[in-house]
Amino acid sequence: YDEDDYDDRYNRTRNNDGYFSTDDRYRTRNHGTVASRSRSANDDFRQEEFVSEFDSEDTKRRDREALAKHKHVFLNGQGMECQHMHFQKKQLAKGMNYILELIARRFNVNPSKLCDMDGRRINEPSELMSRGAYVLVAAGQSFRDTWYFLPDNAIDTRYVVEID
Repeated sequence: YDEDDYDDRYNRTRNNDGYFSTDDRYRTRNHGTVASRSRSANDDFRQEEFVSEFDSEDTKRRDREALAKHKHVFLNGQGMECQHMHFQKKQLAKGMNYILELIARRFNVNPSKLCDMDGRRINEPSELMSRGAYVLVAAGQSFRDTWYFLPDNAIDTRYVVEID
């Protein structure tokens, strides 16, 4: 019994999607279906489609100028809502690498850019032990490389009016 002979005899055409395999069992069993080629999700990924409209030469130049004037410049919540993340003591007890990974996954930040309000790199989990955490976007539009993680209460937003 020859498969090709069988197809010719019964006027069945084999479906072909341009993919040839040495193992045609799926196509032989199901003449009406086309075996699809396995594709990863990244095959259709186009990097240029995901570039921000703010990622232009002009904005990069302005960001460089702003950073040259100030050691630490933050965009104070422009175009974004404040977000926060709480840590449990058990999570903090697992160590700094675990905490940095949690932050990186949640906010897509670069762990090497984590610092406190004074710009000092965070080295100990105890520096993160507070009620919550603030994430601010520093000047610059390459978000992964410019997000900073700040401990809670790093920014005092109270407005105190002294009455005479």
